[in-house]
Amino acid sequence: MEQMASAGPRVQLAFGRLQMHEQRITASLRKMDAVHAEIRSLEAALERTDSEIKEDEEGSRDPQLAQFREQYTVQLKDLRQKKTHTSAQLQRLRAEEGTLQNEIAADQARWIEANRLLEELDRSLTRR
Repeated sequence: MEQMASAGPRVQLAFGRLQMHEQRITASLRKMDAVHAEIRSLEAALERTDSEIKEDEEGSRDPQLAQFREQYTVQLKDLRQKKTHTSAQLQRLRAEEGTLQNEIAADQARWIEANRLLEELDRSLTRR
């Protein structure tokens, strides 16, 4: 009887930990989904920028469009700056993605441990 009474708080504590880790995993997975969406968006933006750079480079070399060469030069400079900025954002997001993957793995390991503890307590209580 005494052992069962002392097991109650342990069960509650383990269950609380399990819920806490579950909530953290869920929140981290939501963040990961948002990061993935932003990565896809930035990758698409980089592709568009690369395409625009290619078009402007071709236009700046076209002798028939010589009167627009200065305009192409300015646009190319702006596009290259945009590409550099977008690439930096993409790199930052990929680093964040790695951090989130590590957090999720750690939280899942803690969740598994809390779940194992609950199963152990359940087995010890049902043996009695």
